[in-house]
Amino acid sequence: MAKAIADLQTKKKNFDMLIEIVDARCPHISSNHELLQSFNLPVLTIAVKQDLAVVDNSFLNISTNDKKARNIILNRIKQELKPKIDKARSKGLLNPQFNILVLGLPNIGKSSFINLLLNKNNLIVQNYPGVTRKQTLVKIDNMLFLNDSPGILFKNIDDDTTGYILSLIGCIKKEVVPMYEVIKFAYEFYCNKYPNQIKQKFELNEFGNFEHFLENVCKKYQFILNGNTLDKERALEYLYSMFMNGRICKVNYEN
Repeated sequence: MAKAIADLQTKKKNFDMLIEIVDARCPHISSNHELLQSFNLPVLTIAVKQDLAVVDNSFLNISTNDKKARNIILNRIKQELKPKIDKARSKGLLNPQFNILVLGLPNIGKSSFINLLLNKNNLIVQNYPGVTRKQTLVKIDNMLFLNDSPGILFKNIDDDTTGYILSLIGCIKKEVVPMYEVIKFAYEFYCNKYPNQIKQKFELNEFGNFEHFLENVCKKYQFILNGNTLDKERALEYLYSMFMNGRICKVNYEN
C-alpha cells in the first residue's frame, strides 16, 4: 500500500476534506489515525454497519442499507464544509465545488457508502479486502465530488487482539491470519461479553474450552470427513462467517 499512500499524498492539495469510514463494531480500532494526521484537512468520521453493532454514540453511525441515511450524511458534509462554502460565496462563487477523499481500511465499506450517496450501485462491492484498486471520482451533486481510494491498512499492527478484531470485521484477509486463534479469540470474547447470545445461538448448556466448542460445532452441523474425522477447518470457516456477518448478535469489540 506504500504506492497508494504516496499517490494520495501527492494529490492531497486537491482535496477539501476527508471522510473516514470506520466499522461501528470497533470505530477506534478501525481508524487509521496516522494516515489522517498526514493530510491536515477537516475530517468527518462515519461508522458504518450500525445494524451489526452495539454503537458508540460519539460517532455518526449509519447502515449503508438505510436510504434515509443519505440526507443525514449530505447535511453533515455541508456543515463541515460551511466555512469553505461561505468563503467561496463571499468571492462570488454561487455554486462552489469541493473534492472529498473517502478513506478507510480494506473492506471497511467505502464503496457501499459512496453507492448510498449516489443512490445507485455504481461501484463494485464485495465482502473481502482489496476490491478497490485505484482512486475513483464520482459526482454526488453539483457541489460535491467524492474520491474513493484503495483500502489502506496500518503500517504496523501492534498487538494480536487488534489483528484478530480486524480479521473478524473482514479488513484482513482470512488467508493470512491464524484462523484457529482468531475464532478462539471471538469465542472467548462472546462468552465474556455476550454469554446469553452465544449460548442461545449454539444451544450451549455451559461454556467449555474452545477446542471442546469447536468439536461440538463439527458434530452439530455435520462437519465430518471420511473415517468419521471432525472437519475442524470447515467449522472454523463456518464460525468465521457467523462472527464476521453478525449472525450471533450485535457487538462492540471495544467494550
